[in-house]
Amino acid sequence: MLDASVGMDLPDFSIEVELVVEDEILVLFGPSGAGKTMTIKMIAGLERPDRGRVQIGGRTVYDDRAEVDLTPQLRNVGYVPQGSGVFPHLTALENVALPLLRGRRRYPKEEAVARSLTMLERFGLRTRANARPAQMSGGEIQRVALARVLATEPDALLVDEPFAALDAPVRSGLRREFREFQRELGVPAIFITHDIEEAAVVGDRLAIMVGGEIRQTGKPREVLDAPADRDVAALVQAGNMYDGHIIASPDGPVVEAAVGSLRVAGCGLSAGQRVTAVIRPEGIRVLREDRDISRFADATILQGVIVEIADHGALTSVTAVVGSGHMTVTLSPTAASNLQLLTGKPIRLAIPPERIHLILS
Repeated sequence: MLDASVGMDLPDFSIEVELVVEDEILVLFGPSGAGKTMTIKMIAGLERPDRGRVQIGGRTVYDDRAEVDLTPQLRNVGYVPQGSGVFPHLTALENVALPLLRGRRRYPKEEAVARSLTMLERFGLRTRANARPAQMSGGEIQRVALARVLATEPDALLVDEPFAALDAPVRSGLRREFREFQRELGVPAIFITHDIEEAAVVGDRLAIMVGGEIRQTGKPREVLDAPADRDVAALVQAGNMYDGHIIASPDGPVVEAAVGSLRVAGCGLSAGQRVTAVIRPEGIRVLREDRDISRFADATILQGVIVEIADHGALTSVTAVVGSGHMTVTLSPTAASNLQLLTGKPIRLAIPPERIHLILS
């Protein structure tokens, strides 16, 4: 387990972070300048916090009150910085073997080489052992970086946007490999990314960081569907957000918003309270005009006019003018084709109450 409670005062803001990471992958997600990289550097021992404590595997590696501050080499943390940190003058084999020869636990040269070759083989790089980074692709370089930190059998993994510069197919493969190796090692991992899709695929949990503090933690789907505030909602690309207020109705609470009256599940809020209604695009159903809507008795049914259709490959997004606002829905290209959706044509939308998340304004 990794248990970190660290604080640092910076010129523009302060970082105050508490994280408990079990043997899982926690994705640290947030905008540039939120303090994500500085946070994992403090955990790794590359930056000294102004206050706090860090425990890794039950071992205290930093405690300002007890005056404990172990060097990065003694913390036994696998750290992959932005840009991989692979040494350009060393071969793939030499890069992987380096921490085994000079790290906290030093192996005899023959054993270090053997372990390094085994790890390179696991990453499909055995034949590239004598290649230098200039002779390798971006994906191969990142595999060398991961092989290097995993070869040491660290007590925790800290990786900072490792796949950001890679093509989508390469990223997909490396995400899978990273998850597999983390499972095999059974150690806590913190993974930084700016890509919300990557965050949802890689992470067992997400921690949303804004302005030096953690705003929300939870399983990916929990955070995506129920963001804690407007900042989090914007960061996780919640899509449709409408300011409004609660009104009482015979059928239950309703939010009056620009797009119309939105029926919501029992929310425990009083009439008149100001809220922001968040509706993810994938939570909205597109209905044929001739469709029987009796099965959607609890849903909000809205009428609109399509103003934009965008093909994103695996998904099609459709934006419509609804009431005095806009609403975007996503669906498969096949569904969009079957519905014969066209710009300028009317569209009918169904929104189940449970797909509307409310944030107090």
